[in-house]
Amino acid sequence: MPLFNVLVGDILIWFVLTISAFTGAVYCALSQYSRYNSEPVVVSMQRDYRSWWTAFPAVTACYLSRVHPDKAQLIIEKHWNVTEDSDPGKYQYYYDFIELVADVSFRENLQNFWKYQSDETVKELDLLQLALFVHPEIELNVVMSQKQEVIWHPVMTEVGMCLTYNSKYAKYQHMLHDKEWVPSELLKCHYLSGQCYVRIDSVDNGVRYFIHSPFEISTAISNPTGEVSPGEELIIDFKSLQYAYVAASLEYSFIAVKSQGDC
Repeated sequence: MPLFNVLVGDILIWFVLTISAFTGAVYCALSQYSRYNSEPVVVSMQRDYRSWWTAFPAVTACYLSRVHPDKAQLIIEKHWNVTEDSDPGKYQYYYDFIELVADVSFRENLQNFWKYQSDETVKELDLLQLALFVHPEIELNVVMSQKQEVIWHPVMTEVGMCLTYNSKYAKYQHMLHDKEWVPSELLKCHYLSGQCYVRIDSVDNGVRYFIHSPFEISTAISNPTGEVSPGEELIIDFKSLQYAYVAASLEYSFIAVKSQGDC
């Protein structure tokens, strides 16, 4: 009799455990099925990291001096009929205006335009074309590990006119309105590449660099990655994390070099 009671007790315990496990499994299955119907998302993981490519960062370069003196002189003489010899004060007045337009910054000097708000002689100017005309020639020579051609696009940002490449949204800031925007593929680096870099020689002009995602644009609240003056060298390393692939990462080496000019 005691043995019979033990067997019945064991059977009852296992029966309860089996029913509980089955009920829990059915509950989990129904919950997942209901969740799939409400949010049908397929989750998968790619393990073939040998074929992974990732986009190289975008580079926005802003000259520290954005007015070419000879070009500014030409504009002042042609538009206002003023020379440095005929009226030095008036010449400097218009030169300051050109510098303000070329270096306009949403965060720093936008309020300085009050000085010219009642001046009728500057109201007919196309300020965008003025900034583009007086800008120094583009002398940013680029060498990449992938041997790809780099095209610098003049863009108007919240910190004035700058040059950018490898930016997906540069077409919305493009200053050459008379030319049709030609889209180009983003520069990419292979996951296993031991050398993925870009070297920029800016000759004899100081440059402020913004390194950012190719799916972003530099703004007035963006902190510049660094400034490079003549005779200086700036080396920056970046690591890109592929969150979609859990733990994949790719290291970049970005080098901006001032190889010429006075130290």
